Amino acid sequence: MLISVLPLEHFQCYLKERFADSDITGYEFLEESVSAGNELFPNLNLIQADILDTSYWDNKQYDVVTMLGVLCIFDDIKLPLPNIRKNAQKKWQNLHI
Repeated sequence: MLISVLPLEHFQCYLKERFADSDITGYEFLEESVSAGNELFPNLNLIQADILDTSYWDNKQYDVVTMLGVLCIFDDIKLPLPNIRKNAQKKWQNLHI
């Protein structure tokens, strides 16, 4: 369980160091991963969410959306793409995979 948490949180820590004034949110599918991440990295904003849950992502907007190690778990990567694209602010609607 801990292994799945580490890449995301380490990436968030790097971003927080590099862009100290940024608001950075990390999403994990498993609540256990969020709990482990919060224990290891209490200063990060971690939330449990499912990228396929369309209603959850309707009102979320970010300048940058990354999915480290996520797309590879889907047999059909077209499933999460609409929600990923929806989360990128209008000016950043280009999707690069």
